[in-house]
Amino acid sequence: MSCSTVGMYFAAGGSCWLGVIILVLLLMSRSSRVVADFAVSEWVDASASAAKDGPTSNVTLRAGLPESDLLGYVYTYSAASAAVLILSLAFGAVFATVSLEASRNVHDQVFAAVMQGTRTFFD
Repeated sequence: MSCSTVGMYFAAGGSCWLGVIILVLLLMSRSSRVVADFAVSEWVDASASAAKDGPTSNVTLRAGLPESDLLGYVYTYSAASAAVLILSLAFGAVFATVSLEASRNVHDQVFAAVMQGTRTFFD
């Protein structure tokens, strides 16, 4: 499939800028997924290193981490997960809307071209 075909399809969906918006939403949703995965890996590494060092005195430990550090990791992961959810839903909604509109317009153009063609076979 050539780039002109893709451009024509997005133009049929509304405008080529919608294709750019879809691409940006896709990259943002995938990037937020990477951030969420990185946050979990940092959380696990910090827990493992804290568990290896042993508990310190006067600190409430959960999963080997001080409670203040634990809450920081929980909030970071929660925010990244919320971003993944919101951006993925936005990407899906915009992509579905543009795809349906583009398909409808391309179908109408093809149908109109077929109806304008000669019909000598049936005459």
